[in-house]
Formats: sequence, structure tokens, C-alpha cells
Amino acid sequence: MADVGGPDDPRLELTIHSADDETVIVVDGEVDIATSGLLRTTIERALEVPPGRLVFDLSAVPFLDSSGISALLSALDAVESVKIRNPSPAAKLVIEATGLSEVLPCE
Repeated sequence: MADVGGPDDPRLELTIHSADDETVIVVDGEVDIATSGLLRTTIERALEVPPGRLVFDLSAVPFLDSSGISALLSALDAVESVKIRNPSPAAKLVIEATGLSEVLPCE
């Protein structure tokens, strides 16, 4: 488990959990133009040893904009499977409204 984020932007905390062939990135906070770079950096770090499945836990995401969606989509070429776990109502609405439910399926 690795914590990422912190004093540079306290609006976003990211934690990486890895087990077997799955890596989970827990996202806690707003994902917007100001914080999406931190999410991209965390995704790159999580993919240094590519897992078969990358899961984003978005249960604590009160706001997600297009830069956040772009960051999530950046992982698609590097792993076999990308899933969204427990999306907050706001995150789920954005994923569905952009028509990305099949590309970023929620579980």
C-alpha cells in the first residue's frame, strides 16, 4: 500500500493497493484540472509493473471533470481490464453522461 498526495493539494488523496493480479487506486477528493496531474502520476506509478486489472475506487469522489475522465482513460492501453468500483453518485453521473460506461464499467 502506498499513499500519494498530501500537502501539495489537500483536496485529493490517493492510495494504491496491490494484490495478486489486481491493483486498486483509492481516490479520495475532487478530480479536476488542478488535481488530475496527481492522478495521472499515481496511475503511472501503479503501472510500473502492469497488473492484469486496474480498479479505481471512486466512492469518495464528490467531483469529477473531463480532465479526471481523461486521466482514468489513460490507463486503458496499459492493462487488460480497467474497472470503476463504488463510484460516488457524481462520478457515476459523469461516466454515464459521457457515454463511457462500457469503457469504464462500474462494479
